[in-house]
Amino acid sequence: MFFAKNNSNNKNLIIELLFSGPKSGKQILNFINSKKPMATEQGIYKSLRQLKAMKIVTRYKGFYELHQEWVTKLSKATKNVTHKDAYVEKSFSNLKPGERISYIVSSAQEADSLWSHMLGVLVENLPNKEPVFTYVPHDWFVLASLESEKWQINKILQSGHTYLATTGNNTELDIYTRKINKKLGIQINNQEKPLFEKQEYYLNIFGTILIEVYIDKQTAQEIHVFFNKHRFYTKDAGIELERIIKKRSRIRIVVSNNPKKSALLKKKLSKNFALI
Repeated sequence: MFFAKNNSNNKNLIIELLFSGPKSGKQILNFINSKKPMATEQGIYKSLRQLKAMKIVTRYKGFYELHQEWVTKLSKATKNVTHKDAYVEKSFSNLKPGERISYIVSSAQEADSLWSHMLGVLVENLPNKEPVFTYVPHDWFVLASLESEKWQINKILQSGHTYLATTGNNTELDIYTRKINKKLGIQINNQEKPLFEKQEYYLNIFGTILIEVYIDKQTAQEIHVFFNKHRFYTKDAGIELERIIKKRSRIRIVVSNNPKKSALLKKKLSKNFALI
């Protein structure tokens, strides 16, 4: 997706630059100013925010890069797009056993975007036939970002992996989201009570790699109340959920290569699935 025939458009220039790899905000400003001397810093950052909202660009550790989901879709459409992988050094994608890296994001929606990007990268490095495990207290992702969830699930399944998902609650809305997920082809079970004490804890496992997401307590509580309040996902419910996930908060994403912990967590999450 490009945004104008005129190649001086801010968004097009940002995308053009990021195809060469991750860049800092300052590098992006300098690049655009070299092409458009009259471009303002405010206008450039506005374009970056819009690209983030569209899940074309993601940001972590002060660097911007193209979102893996968008790159994949564009590659299928053009068949000649290449993109350099981010952070050769100390990247979440090449952590050694015992290493970890953490990110702080400012909303649940931003966490969803970064998490989705990480999944797209990590599944490519996952050993053949290794299942992907997910644990969430409530699956609000499939409600708020259905197309992104479809992309993630398809990427996992088409790569030859089983997707085993556990939801820590079983409200009527949790049952509703389980039905959606089953139609998308994943194995999923809902628990009558959470497997983990904290409602703000979310988890993905890719072999020995863990993605652990810690939603702030207020947002986690609002999501919990939301799922207990609604039976179905109506238009009004969608507006309410969007408000919750967009509001400013502090969310921590920790990626680690922890063979021992991942083995214990996989054992815990495997109990309700028939693994061959």
